[in-house]
Amino acid sequence: MRQRKPLLFLLLLVSGYSFAQESQMGITSGNDLLRGCTIFLRVQDGDNASQQDASYAVLTMGYIEGVKRGCDMMQTAHGFKLPYAIPPDVDAGQIVRVIDKWLEDHPEKLHLPAEALILEALVQAFPPSPSQ
Repeated sequence: MRQRKPLLFLLLLVSGYSFAQESQMGITSGNDLLRGCTIFLRVQDGDNASQQDASYAVLTMGYIEGVKRGCDMMQTAHGFKLPYAIPPDVDAGQIVRVIDKWLEDHPEKLHLPAEALILEALVQAFPPSPSQ
């Protein structure tokens, strides 16, 4: 059973990714993620947004949080070492700002899968200390 948990997690991740690809509002690439982060930050800063933009902002925040929680789950359940160390006082808005800035600074990577870019941004912004 122990060997099946990582397989089950991978299966769920792939099926979720497939569902997102089929959805019109899915987030699959860095381009989608950058659009969502930009909308999220505009709304957070007080700008008005259409219902569709507000939905996309929520979808983006949920996607980022899902990637983070999936990594946390793998660490807790299987002892995987996280490649980043987000301080406990960093809130969701700051994480979106970090990812948005990283995406803006790396336009050559926007065609890559969104989840890989989230991890890369978090690793660069919040590297683990050598003692971790």
